[in-house]
This record gives sequence, C-alpha cells and structure tokens, in this order.
Amino acid sequence: MPTPFPSPRRISAALVAIALTSAPLRDARADEWLGRDKALHFGASAIIAGGAYGVSALVLEPRWARVVVSATVGLSVGAAKELYDLAGRGDPSWKDFTWDAIGTVVGVGVALLIDYAVRGSNPEKATSEAAAQMQSLPWRPGLRAGGAVIRF
Repeated sequence: MPTPFPSPRRISAALVAIALTSAPLRDARADEWLGRDKALHFGASAIIAGGAYGVSALVLEPRWARVVVSATVGLSVGAAKELYDLAGRGDPSWKDFTWDAIGTVVGVGVALLIDYAVRGSNPEKATSEAAAQMQSLPWRPGLRAGGAVIRF
C-alpha cells in the first residue's frame, strides 16, 4: 500500500528545485569572484570557524572532533546567510558560499596549527603534564556554581 505522504527524498528534491528556480536572476558581472563582499565572506567564515575550534577545545578532547565541529559551524553559518539571501533579503550567490567554504578551511587550518603549536603532537601528554602542574599549585582555579566549586 503506498504511503499517503511523499518520501523525504522527493520533498528535498522539490524544495531544492523551487529554491533554485525562484532565485532572482542577477547580472553575472555584478557578482565577481574577487569582489569586496567575497573578502567579507572569507574573513567572517575564517573567524567563526577558528573561534568554534577554540570553544570546542574547551569541551572536546580529540582534535578530529574539534575539526568536525568547527567546520560544521563555519559552513552552517555561511549556508544560513545564503538561505537568508535566497529568501529575498539579499543576493544569493554560489560564489559567496564558495568563499565561505574557503574561509572555513583556512580558519580551521589556522586553529589546528595553533593547537599543534600550543599542545604539540601528543595532546594527551600535554594535558597530563598540565594537570600535574595544576596539582602542584597551592591554589587551583575553579568555577563557582551555586554552592559548589568545580575544580579543574
């Protein structure tokens, strides 16, 4: 018996077709590959992805997980901006999204290089050495949460 609703694949294909055909047509010359807005897309994506890597380093131990999170955040923000533009509030552009992707790669790469420079190639060893140094301090940093102090 056929289902009363179309499959998710068909719904997705229909939404993509509607989005692509309803986008306003612009003059291709107005959307240059090296325009000022492309530099803004590149820089914003690099900063967002690099910042996401830094924040994820506070809660995620494996480097691969930090890379995945930061790349996902960088690309998601770029995609959200282009969808916002596609909704009629701007000029959607695949070139803008391409520069978002390039900026995300650069931001994650720079953050990863900084991570290697600070923690070295063996982050577990660096973390255990830092923990040993913290234990030798007469005081330990902590966060006050309610009535309890969370030590780390």
